[in-house]
This record gives sequence, C-alpha cells and structure tokens, in this order.
Amino acid sequence: MQDLYHEKQTLMLCGLCAVNNLLQKQQYYKKSMNELAEQLPNVSNSLFNQHSSLFKIGNYSADLLITALELVGKKVVYFDKRKIENLQIIFTDHKVLGLLLNRVQKSFFITTNHWFAILQKNQKWYNLDGKLKEYTSFDSYNQLMDFIKKDLQNLSIFIVYNDMIQEQNAYQQVENFQQNSDKKQINIEQELIDEKLQQADNEIFNQQEQQQQQEQQQQQQQQQQQQQQQQQQQQQQQQQQQQQQQQQHQLDYIQQMNNQEHINFNEQTQNQTFKET
Repeated sequence: MQDLYHEKQTLMLCGLCAVNNLLQKQQYYKKSMNELAEQLPNVSNSLFNQHSSLFKIGNYSADLLITALELVGKKVVYFDKRKIENLQIIFTDHKVLGLLLNRVQKSFFITTNHWFAILQKNQKWYNLDGKLKEYTSFDSYNQLMDFIKKDLQNLSIFIVYNDMIQEQNAYQQVENFQQNSDKKQINIEQELIDEKLQQADNEIFNQQEQQQQQEQQQQQQQQQQQQQQQQQQQQQQQQQQQQQQQQQHQLDYIQQMNNQEHINFNEQTQNQTFKET
C-alpha cells in the first residue's frame, strides 16, 4: 500500500482527523482547532460556541472544518447529492484533493455526526476514516460510487479542491456535463413523446381499419341474409306455383272425369230409350 498519512480518531475529534488526513499532515491540533472555533461568529443565541463541543473535545461544525481548509488554500464546495451521477466527473478530475463527508449515525435515542475523509492521490482514491485501523483503497471509480451510494441518505458530501481556479474549472466541467445530460434527456423525452404519438396514430389507424372491416363484414352478412331471404322467397313462390299447378291438374282431372261420366250417362240413357222403342 502507498505510504499515506492516516490520523486515528480520539475523543470526538473526527473532524480534526478528516482535515489533517486530507492535508496529509498534522496541520491542526485540538488546541489550534478550538482557538479557530472561538474566532468564528456564533450565529445562534446560545451562550456556548456552536462550532465545537462544550468541553472542547471535538464535535466540530462544518463551518469550522471548511474554514480550516480554506486557510491553507483549499476550496470546499457542498455537493448536491441529488445529482449523484456527476460524481463520476469529479472522480476522474486530478485537480480534486478529496471528499469531506459527514455521516449521520443513529443509535437508540442518540443521533451523532461522524466526519471522515476520502483522499485522491495519483488518480487513486483512499478511505482515510479516522475510525479505521488502517486506511483502505478503492479499486475502481464504480467501487467508490457504490460505497457512497450505499449510505447516501445519511451522508453530506463536500468536494475539496486545491484552489479557486481549479474548483471553478471542475465546477464548469460538471455544469457542462449536466447541461449536455439535460439536452440528451430532453431529446430522449421528445423521442418518447413522438414515439407515443406515432403509436397513438397507429392505434387509431388500426382501429379505423378494424371498424371498416367490421362494417364491410356486416354489410356482407346483410347482403348474404338478403340473398338468402330472396332465395327462400323464390323457393316459396315456386312451391306455391307447383302446388297451384298440382291443384289445377287435379281439378282438371276431376272435371274430365265428371264430363266423361256425364257422357257415359247420356249414352246409357239413349241406349235404353232406343231399346224401349
């Protein structure tokens, strides 16, 4: 492992360890940090200094740690963790000194805050948490991202730059990346809208086609029904005609038979008359 300065935490001096570990030397001591805390304005109405604990054993505020870093030429910027993916740009920027992180820890009814540092050196990142017996390294940017995302809800993140110009350049790079991402997102959203509109048009067209097909089928069915009805009517008419013809034939036959009988009767009558005479 690389030879790094790794200060271990004592008492509640996690903030002091985090600052010194970022600076890679014992730049500040408990006494000098407490003196700096006394110099900062106390914005609350409390009689006690809000930048350190009552008994001067640590528990330093973010304002105090940021001031301590700025006094030695560093620039500290709060990172909006809602844009967590932008950290990928920061991880690859060799101008970034490291990350100053604060983790909220809840235990039973007590809530505490723990400061620790993640340092970048020679394009590699190291976890210099003062609670660790030995510092650890991250094998990749993805591993570092996973480490931060795992506890993101409880973390506050500060980016530490070496000076203002570097910070502005890096910030501009992140902003440009965000703007490009926003433009890409807008284009993607517009494409999705166009695709949905096209799908809606296709659905309407398909529905209209289906409706037309259904109407055509209904018309065909109606025509078939009409044809069937006409055929049935024709068949009925033919049957009626046949029945009428049969009836007429029967009547004619009966009439013929009657006529024949009448003729026969007359002949018989004449023959009898002739015999009698």
